[in-house]
Amino acid sequence: MVIILIHWQIKKGHELAFEQYWKTLMNVERKKGFYRETLTTPLTISDTKFNTWSIPDPNYSTYINIGCWSSVEDFERAVQETMPKASQATDPTSGRTKHIIELEPFEFKVRERIVLTPIAERGGALPDVSDLEPPPLEPLARKMAV
Repeated sequence: MVIILIHWQIKKGHELAFEQYWKTLMNVERKKGFYRETLTTPLTISDTKFNTWSIPDPNYSTYINIGCWSSVEDFERAVQETMPKASQATDPTSGRTKHIIELEPFEFKVRERIVLTPIAERGGALPDVSDLEPPPLEPLARKMAV
């Protein structure tokens, strides 16, 4: 099994479009080798002991997708249609190479990903997200939700 983390950096004001895209167009259920995926976003917690990872940024909204797959190859086959298209061209005069990566309209920057291998685990089965109470919103998030 591999765990694939994808760091999504979404333009402010485009969060709902991204979430809808993730739920519908990027749906990988019933794909070969798929075990589970969870889309997450950081909570703003005032206690700094919980904010030691510098992923959030005020210029965009951060999401982390956590996917569990049987192999990298199964993951790649399942998502190849939604992977950003990339191309490159080398200027014959300067020798410089230009890389072009297409972004979705809601993306602030190109998504980042890393493949992890499990070492050990603890605990039992995860609860269904739809059964959980949402965490309390911070004042700014509450204001934006209204």
